[in-house]
Amino acid sequence: MRFKVNFDKLIADWPIKIVCLILAILLYVLHDITLLQQKVLTLPLTVLENGSMVVASPYLPRVKVTIRGNGADINTLGDNDISVYLDLNYYTEPGTFNVPVTTNKSSLAQAITPLEIDIEPKEVPLVLETRTFADVPVRAGFSGSPAAGYRVAGVSLSPSTLRIEGGSSAVHSVQELLTIPIPLDGKHESFEMTVATESVSQYIHFSGQSTVTASVAIEPLQTEKQFAVPLSAQNLAENLRLDSELPAIDITVGGTELSLERYSPPDGAVYADFSGITAGGTYDVPVVIQLPSYLTLVSPVETETVSAAVSEIASEAADTAAEEAAADSEEVLPSEAGEISITMEEQL
Repeated sequence: MRFKVNFDKLIADWPIKIVCLILAILLYVLHDITLLQQKVLTLPLTVLENGSMVVASPYLPRVKVTIRGNGADINTLGDNDISVYLDLNYYTEPGTFNVPVTTNKSSLAQAITPLEIDIEPKEVPLVLETRTFADVPVRAGFSGSPAAGYRVAGVSLSPSTLRIEGGSSAVHSVQELLTIPIPLDGKHESFEMTVATESVSQYIHFSGQSTVTASVAIEPLQTEKQFAVPLSAQNLAENLRLDSELPAIDITVGGTELSLERYSPPDGAVYADFSGITAGGTYDVPVVIQLPSYLTLVSPVETETVSAAVSEIASEAADTAAEEAAADSEEVLPSEAGEISITMEEQL
């Protein structure tokens, strides 16, 4: 009997009692809510794209994350305890999609109760394209200039191509990759260095190696310089002499810029070779040009000749000797006659 009386009392006016219970629960929840504090974080948005689809359009780099909980608890949370990302691994076809923003909590955040997390925006529109690969040639970029008198003779890159990946439209738009500028200031000899490439697009990534080894060849700068060189005579026979001065010869010499700055043709560097000429006359005499081994003759060629007139010294000396002998004989004859005359008087 007592149980029945208690049960009847329990269910008496049950609608009112249910309403009171609900109100009590609401009051409890509202009380807890009023005790919760909130903290706003602006977190970087990452993309998980390990599948066949990749991002091909701009998207928000960061999103606003609001966390609510006990003040002492949420104050212990930092930016690294909650991460936000877009998971593309579930998409298999290209197109435009509203991808939901997903959160990930650290073990510290998971231990906090209660903890509410609100994200703004909750979805991000993305254009997805099929993942594509391509091997793209790499071209070297430079900054500055080599030392004075030197130049870049060539450059080789190893490897000469790099593999990139990304959305089909982005990958197909890349014709070549450019290295970050290779410094040349003051370089006067060949060198080698590892160098990265400049960024092409935020939708392009390297599939494997992302750097190349650049081998840069530096060599002296080649140039030409013209000289007007007095022509000298060599190997002229002792019985011959030049009837007129030899002309100056214009020669063009090639070599490094630094060596030509210091070079001046010495005496005898350019001469007319009279070897084999033994008699007077006018001859086309070969011109010989002697240069140091580090210089080259550009023009004229070494077989060029110069016209020169020579005469014999020996024949003129003989004529002079004959004239002197004749003069001596004319002076001696009168003296001898006098002596003879004198001798004859004495005999008388």
